[in-house]
Amino acid sequence: METGETRRQVSPSDLSEEQWLCIKRYFVVPPPLIPSRGRPRKQDFRSEINGILYVLNTGCKWWKIPKHYAHWSSAQKYYQTWRRTGTWDRAMQALQEMNTLAK
Repeated sequence: METGETRRQVSPSDLSEEQWLCIKRYFVVPPPLIPSRGRPRKQDFRSEINGILYVLNTGCKWWKIPKHYAHWSSAQKYYQTWRRTGTWDRAMQALQEMNTLAK
């Protein structure tokens, strides 16, 4: 996976660097108050978000997400959680406002 400045848009639905900077604050993982099991997360959620956007824009099945995105079950799980908590709607509203201001 590419990181930082070397990222490139693979699909038209992928976030640009400017778009990612606009919404990444909504997807920050706070450090756990209680140590948890498992591996700590080392990357941001951009891969999951681009996979979600791919599904929403193409209408494909979750399990058909291309391999360069996050695993389909992770993308689906995060999307369902973010929709339920309102995080997805807040982030998409921020993107919409950014695009409106740019015009």
